[in-house]
Amino acid sequence: MASVASTLDRIKQDLRPFVPDSSIESACRKAGHRWRERKLGPVQTLHLFLVQVLSFNTAMTHLRHLSKTAVKASGYCKARMRLPLKVLEALLEESSRSMQKACCPADGLWCGLRPYLVDGSSTIAPDTPDSQKVFRQPKGCRKGCGFPVPKVLGLFDAFSGLMIQALGFPLYTHEQSKVWMIHRLMGIGDVLVGDRGFCSFVHLSMLFSRGVHGLFRIHQRTIVSFHPHRKHLVKCAKRPKVRGKPMPRSKWQ
Repeated sequence: MASVASTLDRIKQDLRPFVPDSSIESACRKAGHRWRERKLGPVQTLHLFLVQVLSFNTAMTHLRHLSKTAVKASGYCKARMRLPLKVLEALLEESSRSMQKACCPADGLWCGLRPYLVDGSSTIAPDTPDSQKVFRQPKGCRKGCGFPVPKVLGLFDAFSGLMIQALGFPLYTHEQSKVWMIHRLMGIGDVLVGDRGFCSFVHLSMLFSRGVHGLFRIHQRTIVSFHPHRKHLVKCAKRPKVRGKPMPRSKWQ
């Protein structure tokens, strides 16, 4: 049985079988990216980027030793900035789908459904004027201190743990306002699982329209009670004040 370390070493030695040049160039064309032949074109830049990530996000100055190519950190940084974000998103989606088909058996289901996990997190971005303007910082930070903090929304395959999609937004953006952007990656026979931040009637309706099930924790302010003849608030012009635990407004027969 191959270990993770040996597998990563094999992948880092030759990335082309796993991320072919044709796939990178095709993603660039679909994104409308134009480039010229140079030492650090889209293919070479992305391969270096993958080596950097697989090497635990090593320093840019260390890449020349890992790749055994005379590449300067400044040139590599500029080359990465030339790659559009849409290219990286398309390659992530394509590669995750391929790996999902390869490692996920047909019986990897939960109650007959293929489960997907959705969750939000945050990270830091380079401290540049553009990043500050787009992502913003926490309100508690003083001016000139800290880094921009993007909000990240990720979709994962629950069986394999593969990341299917990752989207970035400004810091003060609720995940539920952007979760619709990943609905297109699911279809009939899938179920989306998340925390209470994704639980709403509108979200469940959007999933239902695509034939996708939703499984979320109920909001902490929502009253859930299915007891027959439960006590409830009677509709009237002036509602009486209720002490203690709030009561539902609907009657359950």
